[in-house]
Amino acid sequence: MRACGLVLLTTGWTLALPGGCGLVQIDEVQIDEVQIDEVPINAPPATDAQVDDARAPEPRIVAEGAFPFRLALDGDDLYWAEFTTGQLFRHSLATGESTELLPARMRADVYGLLVTADYAYVCDSWTGEIHRIEKSSGESAVWVRSPCTDLAVHGAHLFWTSIDEVAPMLSRMPLAGGPVEALSDIGPSRNLLLTEDHLYWTSFIQGEVFAWNAAEGVRSVAQSETNGPWGLSANETFVYWTEFDSAEPGIFREDKRTRTVERFAVDQPGAHSVIVDEGNVYWTNQLEGTLMQLVDGRTRVVAEGLISPQNLALSRDWLIWSSRSGAVQALTRESPRF
Repeated sequence: MRACGLVLLTTGWTLALPGGCGLVQIDEVQIDEVQIDEVPINAPPATDAQVDDARAPEPRIVAEGAFPFRLALDGDDLYWAEFTTGQLFRHSLATGESTELLPARMRADVYGLLVTADYAYVCDSWTGEIHRIEKSSGESAVWVRSPCTDLAVHGAHLFWTSIDEVAPMLSRMPLAGGPVEALSDIGPSRNLLLTEDHLYWTSFIQGEVFAWNAAEGVRSVAQSETNGPWGLSANETFVYWTEFDSAEPGIFREDKRTRTVERFAVDQPGAHSVIVDEGNVYWTNQLEGTLMQLVDGRTRVVAEGLISPQNLALSRDWLIWSSRSGAVQALTRESPRF
């Protein structure tokens, strides 16, 4: 066989031939001998289309509901909450068994979900209630009544944020029970992230990311021109967040030490949830219906054709996300898609 111009190998890489190429003998090329480390560093970014479909399993559905939203992992147990009914489920990734821990209510807006060693906490922003569920017995109770959006634990305290328009606050109370302490008037806030020395939160309405600690109080980390910041995640060096609907949509991060901010994943309008692990950054793009990965400085599509993927959870073995389709889906991290 002889060819001139461009030859597309089945691995997905394009071989450009020299100008005026003449005739090139290619019948001795063995595709299975192409090694990934032979790809030039300026090759095009990897995409989902470059994964051999015969080897790459499709995302599997691990649970289904009306509007599954927030996720939390505890070993092989996945906790997930229904946004509009207030139900909380525990799904075993090992056995496939599901247990309802909180029953449906007439009306709910379950946004925050937190799992500790002994309890699961659910924040209902419609009723202004934080429910506490004992993991071993399944017993539940309204732990505190306070406007709430998202939750975090630090030391002996439970922290939460609020989008309440009248009195949006960063609040906390002892895990053992006790009075609620209002820490700061923070403006309408969404996601809450705890690092070793700061609490971070996003204000989608104000278009701003904030940080707080007892010594410094509240500081502005970054501000966008329009509504936008949403999901939060962190590793030892950086704090990451998504810009969902701003003039510069994408993934941003702040260096914890220098407090400098940079955008490192661009042109991602609809970026929703972000999670970082061992140098890999994953995020969902709700508008484009994709699950994305940044690895070794290269952006790639892990899964596409999804229906409004939103929140993420990551374990040693699984990457899991919720979607407006009503499905909670998962990919094994052993998949060649990663």
